[in-house]
Amino acid sequence: MLAIRAAGLFDGFSETAVEQPVVLLDNGKIVSVQPHGEPPSHTEVVDLGDAWLMPGMIDAHLHLCFDASADPVAALA
Repeated sequence: MLAIRAAGLFDGFSETAVEQPVVLLDNGKIVSVQPHGEPPSHTEVVDLGDAWLMPGMIDAHLHLCFDASADPVAALA
């Protein structure tokens, strides 16, 4: 079991952030998020200090009309 402490957590769903969260992981999977919680005594704790947690982001920005040539705009003409 691993506990991660941070200054805050933005989950992407709630309108407000969770302050001082403790995120518990078991075998690499999140099993709970506790605001202002204390991890169980047998848990390894990683304290991130002033860092914030948030979900992984992906870059979904793409241009379907461009090709991979040196001048993709010219290919549109």
